[in-house]
Amino acid sequence: KLLSTLWGNTPRILDELHSALAVNAVHCRKESLGSLLTKMVKRGKLSRIKKGKVYAYTLPLQRRS
Repeated sequence: KLLSTLWGNTPRILDELHSALAVNAVHCRKESLGSLLTKMVKRGKLSRIKKGKVYAYTLPLQRRS
């Protein structure tokens, strides 16, 4: 849901997503979140783009509201 908000319209890197979840009282290991994001990309639930040395994640265009 985080990426489906207005905040999520901008591609976000793992550190940003991890921090946003923590602020919203959703705590998880950064490694676990990274694995989940990778799985979601492979399933077509998310898209990712290279942003410097890291990936930024966003909803695919057809899934944005």
